[in-house]
Amino acid sequence: MKKQFAKFKIFIQKLIVNAVFPKYFRPLNANSVAIDCGANLGEITHKLAKTGAYVYAFEPNPHAFEALKKRFEGVANVNLIKKGVWHQEETARLYYHNNSQEGDDAFWAFGSSIFESKNNVNKERFEEISLIDLTQFIIDLDRDVDFLKIDVEGAELEILKKFIHLELYKKVKQVFVETHESKIPEQKEALNAIKATMKERGIKNINLSWV
Repeated sequence: MKKQFAKFKIFIQKLIVNAVFPKYFRPLNANSVAIDCGANLGEITHKLAKTGAYVYAFEPNPHAFEALKKRFEGVANVNLIKKGVWHQEETARLYYHNNSQEGDDAFWAFGSSIFESKNNVNKERFEEISLIDLTQFIIDLDRDVDFLKIDVEGAELEILKKFIHLELYKKVKQVFVETHESKIPEQKEALNAIKATMKERGIKNINLSWV
């Protein structure tokens, strides 16, 4: 039943993406660079790659990453990176979703998180993973980024704080972020602070309402 409900939610999310986001994909072409953070099983990576853009897809969950490798084998404009993103380079524990179990880990990979306090993770099941500093990665690209999606199960706020502090929103044309304060309630204050900073600086190209 839990898996059926999760499948239904994923189906609804796909409908929303297909209805709302094509206008944001449309400007992308073979000269564009896109970054998909939290690529999971590759639905957004696929849509970005179809535009011709060069796509960097980050996914630290080993089960989801294996699925990504099979899906994008031979796709020249997709660069799969088996790492998570963060505001600094380090290693961390990636906790699996509560419902994840052997044989079904790839499906539940969307809930994996480096935050033990996230209310839908299993504190007893985890992998040691590598995290990159996303802000430094963007700086090192030495060119503008056309599309950036960050759906990283709680890690997005620390990234956003540094991203805004370094004014990288001037280097990235479109940024879409899914926040996770509903599952990590202690992040609400930090999220409100980020929203206040965005309003104060007049930042219009960071969308905090990714599905």
